[in-house]
Order: sequence, then C-alpha cells, then structure tokens
Amino acid sequence: MTLKDKLPDRLKCSPLLTMESDSDIETIAESIVSLSDSDGDFFKKAEKLLLMACLGYLRDWCEPSQRTVGNLISLLDAALPKDNETHTTLDNLFYEMKSGCKRVKSEDGITTLWEPSVLSRCDGLTPRDSNGIDVSEDFSLTCYEGFRHAATRETRTSIVTTLLLVLEEVEKEDADGK
Repeated sequence: MTLKDKLPDRLKCSPLLTMESDSDIETIAESIVSLSDSDGDFFKKAEKLLLMACLGYLRDWCEPSQRTVGNLISLLDAALPKDNETHTTLDNLFYEMKSGCKRVKSEDGITTLWEPSVLSRCDGLTPRDSNGIDVSEDFSLTCYEGFRHAATRETRTSIVTTLLLVLEEVEKEDADGK
C-alpha cells in the first residue's frame, strides 16, 4: 500500500502542493503515520504531531516550490538531536517563530547570541515585528509544541527515524511514478 492509496482523490496527485487546510495536513499526516511500523498509540500520536508541524511549516512559511517530500525529509532530519546540543535545529526554527529571535552561537562556540528573525509567513506575518508569535496563532507552532512536550530526547530519535524511513519510501514511489 502506498501513500497515494491512502489519500483522498483531491490530494493524490501532489499532496504537499494541494494541501490547503489544517484538515488536509491532518489527513496527509495520518496517511504517512499509517505506513509506519510504530507500535503504540503514543508513538503514532507523536509522529502525527511532528508531521503536522512540518507540513504546516511547509504550507504556511514556504513557497509552493519548496513544498516537496525532500524538504519534508530535511525538516524531519533537523528534528534529530545532535550529541552535544540542547536544542535541535528544528527546535531552533520553531523557537524563532515563537520569539522573533534566532539563536546564534558566537565565535567562541559557547555563548548564544540573539538576532532578529528573518522568517516571514506567507500571509506577511513576521515574528520579529510582533516580538514573536503566540503558539495559538500558528498551526505548525501549536503542533510542534505538542510534540516537543510529549517526546523525550530518546523517543524523538525513534520517532524521526521511523518517519524518515517511511518518507524515503514515499520519495522513491514518487520517483518511480507510482
């Protein structure tokens, strides 16, 4: 069974380009999660939250040309914890939305500096101009906060790895024209 077999007709052709509503994003996320071999309700829910956060980011913060499975994979890869870092790259992206500032390491590699965010949502909202966005004002940020509070560092790695495997298969299916 492929991802396109699980989607409604309107989303089958190019799901990431045709997603318009939060419900479309939820449908796509559920379809991807249904292809994973995760055990347990917790893992399925956490996978869905992470996918909805990333899909929402692609829909609301990226140009249509950037709404690709490859970029979805890149966002998920950015959610993998690195050895010595407290925050993942994806944590930093969503923090930038929430605060209006981005974390930047200083030249010494120890100190964290704060620079104004350059992010701009497709509707023109810029976090730096409003001192950040309230979690309730952005679908992807709401989903990411839910994921971040639910998943520990160890479970994040498992969740992201599982989703990356599924999406690599989806990307292969797209390349093969299935």
